[in-house]
This record gives sequence, C-alpha cells and structure tokens, in this order.
Amino acid sequence: MYATGLSKAVRLSLAIIWIALLGAISQPKAFAADAAAIDPRATELLKKMSDYLANLKQFSVRGATTMEYVLDNGQKIQFTSASDVFVQRPNHARANRVGDVTAVDFFYDGSTISLFGKQKQYYATAPAPPTLDEMLDHIRTRLGMEPPAADLLYSDVYNGLMADVTEARYVSPSVVGDTKTHHLAFRGKDVDFQIWIEDGDRPLPRKYLIVTKGTKGEPEFGVELSNWNVSPKIDVAMFKFTPPANATKVEFLPPKEIAAAKQR
Repeated sequence: MYATGLSKAVRLSLAIIWIALLGAISQPKAFAADAAAIDPRATELLKKMSDYLANLKQFSVRGATTMEYVLDNGQKIQFTSASDVFVQRPNHARANRVGDVTAVDFFYDGSTISLFGKQKQYYATAPAPPTLDEMLDHIRTRLGMEPPAADLLYSDVYNGLMADVTEARYVSPSVVGDTKTHHLAFRGKDVDFQIWIEDGDRPLPRKYLIVTKGTKGEPEFGVELSNWNVSPKIDVAMFKFTPPANATKVEFLPPKEIAAAKQR
C-alpha cells in the first residue's frame, strides 16, 4: 500500500516502474527485440527431431487432443479427444480415437484405408497409395480428412513444417508432464505453431500447438503426446480392417461435396 502522503503523480510513477519491473522479470530472453528472425537453435532441434522420427521403423504413441471451433458469434468452443496411434513404416498405420463427439478407428494396410465409426457402426473403405506419405496427402486432398498431428507422421517432418516458416525461435526449456523439453515457436504466412521436443537422446515431440491465422477467430489445435514406445511389438494384422457383421458400409464423400460442406 502507498503512503498517503505521496502525490498522485508520484504514485503513478511508482506504478509504472513496478509494471516495467514485472515485465522485465517475466519476459523470456527469447523475445528480445533484436532476436534473429530464424534462430538456428530452433531449426537444429526441429531437424534433430525429424531425423529421429524418420529412423523409427515402428512406434506407438498416445495423443490427447484439443480442437477449437469458432461459432458465428465469435465464441470458441473446444472439443477434446484421445488417440492411440500405431505406425509401421513404410506403409502401415492405425489410430483409435475417442472424444467428445466421436469414436472412430482408422486403418491403413498399404493398399486400403478404412474408417469405422463405433457409435453408429458405419464404415467406409477406399483404395490408398502404397506409402504412408502418399496416403496422408491423399486423405487430406481427396477425402478431406485431417488426422490429428498427421504433420508428425511424415518421413520428412522438418521440410513439411518449415515450408511456410518466416520466423523461428527457441523460447525456453520447459516441462511437459514429467518430461524435460525444449519449447520452440515458429511463424508462417498462414499458420503459427509451437512444438515441445524432448531433451536428451530421444528428441520426440511431446506437445504440438497450431494456430490457423486465415480462419475467423484463429482457432487452435493442440496435442500432448505421451506413452511413446519406439520399439513396440506390433502384429501387422492390426492394420487390416474387418467389418463387424452388423456394421453398415457407406461411401466417402466425393471431393466436391466435401468442399461444399466446408463452405456451409
């Protein structure tokens, strides 16, 4: 509390000094005004993570996802889900996803993709390209699907993430869960993203946050990655979908109908 004998001007000056001191204490050094647009420490850590992931023949991971939707009135609504993901390079993937509004299993066996909605017992299948990278491109462009954190499943994560980057910085050491990480931030023309990479000899992504700048309200997508297993025992049969006897087959929407639905 200020002494009652201090003038209003003095009290105001002290308040300004106090606010400035708080800012100086809490402001990370990474955000200094003279910081380089591209911090080599950030890009080197991202490249190290990318190379490590590319060399994994197979892995499994759990993702806890938050996704925002912006209503017409500008309010943001956030939905959560959890996914168990299994990858066997070069051409197998499986994801079991449970969330607020969906419970879906995804299968890719090297030639076919299948999507099974467990709540309604509907499923759809379609031919797929012969590699994981091509399959991810295919389902995004042709089927309008955006698997959570699919950016991190490509064989060259670094070039994919850096394609639009104009600024990169090392923010600070950080902790995600109980894991020590490096917190990095990147800016691009259409998308800003942050990523937290595990410290040490396993540079795994532990958290990933995306802000879509070209969309009203700039919704955020985030995923925290845990339960990493870089040498799991995987039976290749798990990637092939066999529909339950009581399931109903439906068709994926054509690309034009997907585009029209997104406009509505």
